[in-house]
Amino acid sequence: MFLADETVQKAAIYDLMCISEATARLLDLDPHVAERHPKIPWKAIRSIANTLRHAYGRVDLSIVWDTVAAGDLTSLMEAVAKELTAAT
Repeated sequence: MFLADETVQKAAIYDLMCISEATARLLDLDPHVAERHPKIPWKAIRSIANTLRHAYGRVDLSIVWDTVAAGDLTSLMEAVAKELTAAT
């Protein structure tokens, strides 16, 4: 389904770019977030938007799918939820 549907591919890529941009802003606001959650690949998440934005012709869709489908985002979502809870 994913590899056959360009609309779904673009949606996943766009969402990953948004996650990357939000990560960059979070780290700009509080660089210590990365220290509190050292297992998260912050640098890779922050930089993926550049690859998706500027090298879109070379984006490996199987890696995008693996990132989305394999639950690689779960740890990030848990860390962000913990940070948001601590901030309130």
